[in-house]
Amino acid sequence: MPYYLSQLDKSAGYQSNVINLCFDKLGTLYEEPMMLLREELREPAIYFSVMQAMANGESTPKVIAEHSGVEHGNVNLYLQTLNNLGLVGKRVPFSEKPERSRRGMYIIKDPFFAYWFRFVGPNMGAVEQNAGSIAARRLALGEAFATYVGQQFEAICAQWLAYANAAGKLPFLATSFGKWWEPTWQNTNRPTST
Repeated sequence: MPYYLSQLDKSAGYQSNVINLCFDKLGTLYEEPMMLLREELREPAIYFSVMQAMANGESTPKVIAEHSGVEHGNVNLYLQTLNNLGLVGKRVPFSEKPERSRRGMYIIKDPFFAYWFRFVGPNMGAVEQNAGSIAARRLALGEAFATYVGQQFEAICAQWLAYANAAGKLPFLATSFGKWWEPTWQNTNRPTST
C-alpha cells in the first residue's frame, strides 16, 4: 500500500491521478496486479479469471468457478493460494464458525486489487486504444464507483471497530465481529452495472 500511495501526484486531483496511474498504458499502476500475479503464481491467467469473477460480484466457490472457467473441484485451491497471498479472504455469517461454515463468501481484500479488477482490468482494451480516460470517466469515476467506495468504507469501519475494541474504547468488549446475510443476499451483492 505505501508504494501505491507514493505514486500519487499531490498537485493533481483524484481523477487525474486515477487516469494517469491506472488508465494510461504508461501509468505506473496500469499493469501492477497482472505483474504481481505473473511473478508469484504459475498460472496467472487462471488467477486473473478468478479475481475478475470476484470483482464482478461472484462470491461462492461454485459461482466463481462457473464464471472464471475453472473446474469446480479446483477452484478452492486457487482461492486458498490467493488467500495465502493476502489478496482474497473468506467471510462467513456472523454467528457461524469459519472452519465449519458452508456459507462462506470470498471477497477481494486488497483495496487496490478490488479496484483494479473491477474497473481497470475489464477496460484494458480501451486503455490500449488510448481511450483509457474515457473509460475512467464513464466507469471508474461514475456511479459504479459508489458501490466500490461503499464496500471499502464497510471494510474500514470493521477495521476501526476491531481497533477500538482492542484499545478498550467501546462501551462493551466484543469477542468477535462480522455481518449476517441470507443466502439470497449473495445474489444482490454485485457491483452496479457499467
